[in-house]
Amino acid sequence: MNPYTIYGLRLIGDKEVRYVGQTRHHLDTRLAGHFGRRRGVTDSPLQVWLHENRPQVECVKLGFADQPDEARAIENVFIALCGRLDHRLFNRKIGRPAANPEGMAA
Repeated sequence: MNPYTIYGLRLIGDKEVRYVGQTRHHLDTRLAGHFGRRRGVTDSPLQVWLHENRPQVECVKLGFADQPDEARAIENVFIALCGRLDHRLFNRKIGRPAANPEGMAA
């Protein structure tokens, strides 16, 4: 089983993380998954930001976990930390349901 990577999306060279997530895929694959979503009437603020900043967005490793519950807990720690650092996160809240097994939830 692939370990989980907890990651952050940010602008290249910026310290402010705008989204925290988890995946079992390579980070390049996960970032491509974020960009692969089609834009439409129901675009989320995250999707709008991604498409407006596409060439400048990078996916950075924040942590690792072996189990889904551990990954969710570490993800929530980073969401809380970024919140305390006044990062303008697009994440809705701490404690949201875990990503699907392939880690492709936004």
